[in-house]
Amino acid sequence: MKKLFISLLTLLTGLSFSQELEKSLLWKISGNGLKQDSFLYGTIHITCDASLDKNTLNALEKTEQLCLELDMDDKSMQMQMMKHMMMKDGVKLSALLNEEDFKVVDAFLKKNLNMSAKMFDGFKPFIVTTMLYPKMLDCPFQSVESELMKISAEQKEEIFGLETVEDQMKVFDNI
Repeated sequence: MKKLFISLLTLLTGLSFSQELEKSLLWKISGNGLKQDSFLYGTIHITCDASLDKNTLNALEKTEQLCLELDMDDKSMQMQMMKHMMMKDGVKLSALLNEEDFKVVDAFLKKNLNMSAKMFDGFKPFIVTTMLYPKMLDCPFQSVESELMKISAEQKEEIFGLETVEDQMKVFDNI
């Protein structure tokens, strides 16, 4: 998996020097003996406008499958994620912060989520952060990935993931 990620980074670096595109999230991968074009699209997980432009829609028409960070149409993904939401070995959020900082976090969460930090005491900090994302936007949040998945489903295309839930959760665990 790391080789694939490094290859993607290398590919992106090479593309950035070989293609001149203004403010583009969509990259066409072609040439060098490839029989079919592929497309690489940089998404933003949470946005106010997940509309896809005509170039992206045209590229999607040419695709046969969609590959995201995670296989988001996997029915077991949510259950897998839930297994990784809690801190291990009895570690608590309240133990990671001094008493004064925990009170600040508690007041902030009460104000913004109407819930006490005590309710999240066993959860990994990134879970709390994730719950705050919608509050950071001044609009109902949308997902570009959801739009890509919707079109892929309409085209009856398979959706794949580059990583597993475990791969992604290890990143947060290492933090």
